[in-house]
Amino acid sequence: MVRSNTNLYYDVAVVGAGPAGSAAAIAAAKEGVSVALIERGIYPGAKNVYGGVMYLKVLDRLVPSWRDEVPYERWVTKRHTMILEERSSVTFSFHDETWGEPPYNGATVLRSRFDPWLSLKAQQEGAELLTATTISDIQIEEFGPEAKISLGVADSSSRIVCRSLVLAEGALGLLSESIGLGHKRSDKHMTLGVKEVLYLGEDTINERFGVRYDHGVDIEILGGTKPLVGGGFLYTNKDTVSIGAIVTLESLKAMKVRPEEALEAIKHHPSIAPYVADGKRAEYLAHLIPEGGWKERGELSRSGVFLAGEVASSTLAAGLWLEGINYAIEMGSIAGGHSARYVKSCGKEEIYSPYSNKVSESFVGKNLRRLRFAPEVVLSKEVQEVLPKVVNELAHELFTVTDPEEKTGVAKVMRDAIRDKGLEANPLIRTLVKAIWSFR
Repeated sequence: MVRSNTNLYYDVAVVGAGPAGSAAAIAAAKEGVSVALIERGIYPGAKNVYGGVMYLKVLDRLVPSWRDEVPYERWVTKRHTMILEERSSVTFSFHDETWGEPPYNGATVLRSRFDPWLSLKAQQEGAELLTATTISDIQIEEFGPEAKISLGVADSSSRIVCRSLVLAEGALGLLSESIGLGHKRSDKHMTLGVKEVLYLGEDTINERFGVRYDHGVDIEILGGTKPLVGGGFLYTNKDTVSIGAIVTLESLKAMKVRPEEALEAIKHHPSIAPYVADGKRAEYLAHLIPEGGWKERGELSRSGVFLAGEVASSTLAAGLWLEGINYAIEMGSIAGGHSARYVKSCGKEEIYSPYSNKVSESFVGKNLRRLRFAPEVVLSKEVQEVLPKVVNELAHELFTVTDPEEKTGVAKVMRDAIRDKGLEANPLIRTLVKAIWSFR
């Protein structure tokens, strides 16, 4: 907390002590500049919602010892994609025990434990953590290639003054918007995630999900949220599970349905209910997610200010790949290192090696750019409404024994499934072609 009537001076200030912000603070502090890591919550993670899988190899450069220290819940060794219809489901599964061994693949984490740990790493590098500090405004004074940036502290006459600023403020991006930066907020590509954490106990989770020790399961769900456009997830933590629904703001407004109704529908689906039966609610949370990706990102920098994380549309929401935290960490690392070099070069770093170019050249930029049309495919009517119907109808017809009638060929079963559901083949074919092109 910043005392009233106090001005604080730093080379680099980072707003937001989530994964992107803490990564930025670590990278900047490693460059030897003075760094303030500013968090509006009473501790890092207090204002953050996350209930999923984190891919942590991205920490190799920032925190080489992370595998021995990170506060994970379980190493994910099973990945399921479940496509739901009203009373049926089709599941694609993959199980790999090597994912539970070094170097690991992904782990379930709880942000209330992970964020304090990562911010501590920033402090150990020399960054100063300022909690319970809300930034109310940004003032920028430009001096040639350099800038002096002044941050107002809410409910105080104090200001934080810096030479470079990293905004890792999350999905809403109100500060970024106030200075003309940030993603284009579209209801179609903005989703709301509602999550419940249910206590089941470690032994119950091991038995129900067929795992052992610290191994876990990631279940991604398509469908099950009618009439809303979206899907859901179910992840195993150590002794709890995180279950949630993710729906578009556009469908929420159009259907006038509360998001918790979608969550309840998923929880009570016959393919999901046995996993979460008798679970005791430990948390209930909601979070906005910008899923537009590369096409929605907007401007990333101006006058010594650099965006990182969700405010810069860093989330990869491409159906097959649902990754957010690892992309936020990488983008934060790039922003932090760049902001420090911006200060040390008196602003010339941005002239000769722009931040946007560095993001574009990273795996974050390359993947988001290559998969820039994927969000449109994933959120299309054909994928959200038609695909679950056709896939489940096809499975039903293929696996239902109809003796003494002869078995029907797969092609006819597919045609019949499309016809019986009152669907048209042409839009499906067009979406399939677009999907192949988007994921090429």
